[in-house]
Amino acid sequence: MRLALLFFCAVSLLDQSAIAQAPQWQVQPTICISEQAGQSCEFTVEITLLNLPSAQYCLVLTDKFIRCANLAEFPLKIPISISKTSQLLLLNEAQQTLLSTTLLVKSRQASTQRRRLRNPWSLF
Repeated sequence: MRLALLFFCAVSLLDQSAIAQAPQWQVQPTICISEQAGQSCEFTVEITLLNLPSAQYCLVLTDKFIRCANLAEFPLKIPISISKTSQLLLLNEAQQTLLSTTLLVKSRQASTQRRRLRNPWSLF
């Protein structure tokens, strides 16, 4: 009985250490505010990698290559220009996606389209 309890405790500790070692990253900021909808938004993103082995990693922004860097070069500050919500991906040397995050674009003013005040038809 004690042996079984000891075994389950050891397995649970191994599971917790595996969870703690999962690759993570911190991307800040993830929201950019533009003046009008559809307008390009430029900002600098700071990326910090956690729990990753030393290797070469590449950043891709919605199918557009940004930069490759070694783990030692992180935290990394990268200027980004987007006009719509985009995905930022971290790829390993085998071009497999390890991590991803969404970069949002919000606008201060609504789009410039105006709604019609009257219906295009009338009975009278």
